Amino acid sequence: MIYTVHGIVSNFNCNLLIHRSLVPTASFVRYLESKSEKFSDLSTISETVDYLTVDDATYAGVEACKMAIKYGHKVVLFINPWQIINRKPYYFNLLNSIIDNREVDVYSFANRKFDLLNRNDVKTLRFLIKKQLIKLSEDDALTVVLEHGFKLKSKSTSLPKACSTISLSDLRELSLMGVQIGSHGWSHRSISALTQKELENDILKSFDWISDNVDKLIKVYAVPFGAPTIPPQLEKKLKITSLLSDKQFNVGRASLRSWNRIEITDLLRSEYEDNSSNY
Repeated sequence: MIYTVHGIVSNFNCNLLIHRSLVPTASFVRYLESKSEKFSDLSTISETVDYLTVDDATYAGVEACKMAIKYGHKVVLFINPWQIINRKPYYFNLLNSIIDNREVDVYSFANRKFDLLNRNDVKTLRFLIKKQLIKLSEDDALTVVLEHGFKLKSKSTSLPKACSTISLSDLRELSLMGVQIGSHGWSHRSISALTQKELENDILKSFDWISDNVDKLIKVYAVPFGAPTIPPQLEKKLKITSLLSDKQFNVGRASLRSWNRIEITDLLRSEYEDNSSNY
């Protein structure tokens, strides 16, 4: 089985959107220690072996990789070169932080008003804004997020380090430690927003950059946002394995060249949360 997380933080707070995809460090350590068999190298995939993957080029992801290595596991980090080259944040992380730091209690968007003292309204607002952003370029999405930040009177448009983008030197350090590096797309664009030719160029461009900059490249592509599937003919043409994280599929092999992963974030957060207090 292939397992995935997005990163770890020692100061985990289930009431923060910025931590919604992250795992408490202590829970992750206990999980690593509990594994009777170590996670394996992902160069080849077998249904009888377990693998650990980490998505997104953030410092929270770096810490998850380092912790896995410390406890004797193999791990793969899937990165987006655009964010690293431009030293810009993932727009969805910036959106989370801006909403966390809002100073308004009511917000109008998509022809409705949201009560931002109500958690369900906050979650719905985030979902609708992200839905609007998901097909934009990264630069355009970041611009729109900052516009929302102004309207929400956000106290901060900066990110905590855990959710900030890593540098090329950070990536090379991980590679030297033995972390395998795979592609998460050039800039985390949803593949549903791309034509097949654009998707092909996006994947090839990301692999070329990784190959030019680190030693531990593997020809595995983790689909941004976990879905949808890549056209089988493109997987065959590019000779890559693709990874999903999609609850619509059974865990394991999804097609000849694609596998559906197990997202373990909720499992590792459960002891820190209750139904009334988490995002």
